[in-house]
Amino acid sequence: MYATETARGRIRAWTALPSPGGAWFAFATVLAVMVPLWLLTVLVTEVSEHVERCSHGMIGPGGEFRVEGTVFPYDDTCVYPDGTELSAIGALAYVWWFFQTVLLLLLIGAFALEFAHLRRPGSRRRFGVLTAVSGALVVVAYALTSPPVLSCRPSETAARTAFPPQTTCSGPLGTRDLVPGWLPALITVLLPAFAASATGTAWRRRAGRGRS
Repeated sequence: MYATETARGRIRAWTALPSPGGAWFAFATVLAVMVPLWLLTVLVTEVSEHVERCSHGMIGPGGEFRVEGTVFPYDDTCVYPDGTELSAIGALAYVWWFFQTVLLLLLIGAFALEFAHLRRPGSRRRFGVLTAVSGALVVVAYALTSPPVLSCRPSETAARTAFPPQTTCSGPLGTRDLVPGWLPALITVLLPAFAASATGTAWRRRAGRGRS
């Protein structure tokens, strides 16, 4: 009998879902690692004078090129008509995208575990916090794409889209997008997170009323 109970206990331990707290801790750890990594991309890009070297033909095939800049990671890429692309940060870009992919998977996993533990005590408070935080981040992200923050030149015509948020300026020199690509991607992740946490909060409140 004792052996049977012990075996059952071990099976429960092996099949038990991990705590959401562990997933959030891992998420925070990876995010903390990405902060100095981003600062390193800023340092490498600024010190290397990458665009200057491209313009003087010190690197690349030479000739005309355009510059594509990103904020996360901080990088300048020289793009030539023949398809050659030279990044200022080189292999650091792959390191950044690796950590960003891990961060996104941890975020999805943390939310999945929160829903798996939805019936446990304390989940109502946790989902309330998640709803408030994700909702506030959505508002801030959309505020960064608003006309007072991003505006075209007087000689340009502005075209705006709400989702994904983008402001495109059209003028004599061509068209340009003011909203960096990472911001719409962030909003695309935050909106489902807000919807999921709000759904969890509403379900917990309804379940609590049903028991009372």
